Amino acid sequence: MKHIIYILVAGALLSSCSLYKNYTPEATIPDDLYGNMATGDSLSMGMLPWNEFYTDANLQALIQHALDNNNNVAVAELNITKAKEALRAARLAYLPSVSLSPSIEFCSAGKNTSHSYATALNVQRQIPSIGTIANRRKQAQVMEEQAADQSQAVKTALVGNIAAEYYNLLMLDRQLEVYNQTIDLWNEALVSMRALFESGKFYSPAINSLEASIEELKINVIDIQHSIYTTESAICMLTGDATHTIKRGTFEDFSMPRIVETGVPALMLKNRPDVRAAERNLAIAYYATQQARAAFYPGANLSANLGWAFNPTKFVSDLVGSLSAPIFSAGKLQANYNITEAEQEQARRMFAETLLQAGNQVVDAMYSCQSVDKKADHIKRRIELNADALASTKELMNTGRVNYLEVLKAQEALLSAQMLEVQNRTNGITSMISLYTALGGGF
Repeated sequence: MKHIIYILVAGALLSSCSLYKNYTPEATIPDDLYGNMATGDSLSMGMLPWNEFYTDANLQALIQHALDNNNNVAVAELNITKAKEALRAARLAYLPSVSLSPSIEFCSAGKNTSHSYATALNVQRQIPSIGTIANRRKQAQVMEEQAADQSQAVKTALVGNIAAEYYNLLMLDRQLEVYNQTIDLWNEALVSMRALFESGKFYSPAINSLEASIEELKINVIDIQHSIYTTESAICMLTGDATHTIKRGTFEDFSMPRIVETGVPALMLKNRPDVRAAERNLAIAYYATQQARAAFYPGANLSANLGWAFNPTKFVSDLVGSLSAPIFSAGKLQANYNITEAEQEQARRMFAETLLQAGNQVVDAMYSCQSVDKKADHIKRRIELNADALASTKELMNTGRVNYLEVLKAQEALLSAQMLEVQNRTNGITSMISLYTALGGGF
């Protein structure tokens, strides 16, 4: 019988060797993840920390203040603390539980009364089924790493959002400046037109059209001022402050590292915290499946009591061991195992989806950056042509060959081109921020 037991135990141990295998990271990245975008091994701007990528001192101060005060960041950091405590508890699961149990017993029979005292030290050690504790510990360790990844993802998104709002604020400042300058110029022109009208050299429809255009600009100024207020309010919300005026630079001072022309390293997405968190989730599901498999194996329970009894005085001790193995559980163990396998496959699919979305975000941001660069020269040329057209139209007006309505059209065309330049440059800034964030930049 003893030999049979040894053989059974040895067989169980050998058959459960796979329960102790560590999760193997998913390292495969599709070759076509970036579509037709070139890839290379050069260092990407995604490797730069945020305070080297965003060089504006005012923006750096905003970002640091937000990292110190944002509630979502604080919650994410608390999740790391919780995960660390869970890991500590999982590591301590190997230790037995110890308790001290003093007792007093009274016995009365008629006039005779007796009593006794005893104190006992109880030691218990539950040994779950094979592989359970090891996989729980590994799972807890991965959960701690995932909490750190999720915290970094929150910080990365926060930094990107603040930067985008900050540069949007600078764009609005620039638009407001252009509109106010245009209003001043058109008011000067309006004075000249009225003087010409009073001398009989001009027609009133041109004056009315120019006044209407000035009123339209004033409406746009009010809208921009409102947008500035709401943008400042959004930034203050991210920094955990009440709404106030944001200290900032100017739109012309913008500076960021350029895109690496040789392409993006194929493994750069591993730098993204959300991609790492998705893979951690797959590892967590893997260890959950291992625990479900371990439930089919037997577990043991050992308990020891050591103590001293008084009246009568004697030393007492006992040691109890028991072994339990599932025989019939109405399919619960198998059902639980099937569920964990399905959840593991779901985690694998979600990881693949996260990786695909990350690749698409990188490609979209890179194409946007390239598109902005391609349009920049054309917009600059358009502004030059509109400025020349305005100057020529003014000369023709002075000679009486065209009326001021033509000058007004030329001025509006130049204003439109100037606004397009501001918008295109803002799109470039936004695209650079999106690319930096998509590459996992920040931390």
